[in-house]
Amino acid sequence: MKVPPPSCLIISPRKAIPTGQSLTNAVAELRNPRSGKLDATLVADAFGISLADVARAIGKKLQTIHQTPDSDGLQKLLYPYERIASAIKYTAGSLQPALKIWLNAHNPTMPNTFPVELVKKGHAEQLADLWDDTLLGHPD
Repeated sequence: MKVPPPSCLIISPRKAIPTGQSLTNAVAELRNPRSGKLDATLVADAFGISLADVARAIGKKLQTIHQTPDSDGLQKLLYPYERIASAIKYTAGSLQPALKIWLNAHNPTMPNTFPVELVKKGHAEQLADLWDDTLLGHPD
């Protein structure tokens, strides 16, 4: 399967998804294998950022996240990261290296920054929405 250019966001969905729904599937690489829950340490590793960056982005104390990186209280906050990872995996066929390439590549829809910087600033939800819109065929 041909991998689209890392800066490309406009792609054709493989199957029709009803409007208002997400293409998100569970991404095993982001989930604790024992609990099955999203794990902040695995998210940080997959996205190539520090756990401190994740903590700042989701508004939690680093110590709290470090103690229980897959706590129930983090699941909703980490979900946008899974939405992004799921979209990348869906598009490229695998998570890595496509995720790190996309995060660190120039993107015409974000001319003044890179996606990784937006993730670090707490904008993962907006990036996940952008991916959903793109995959569903409604880019702005």
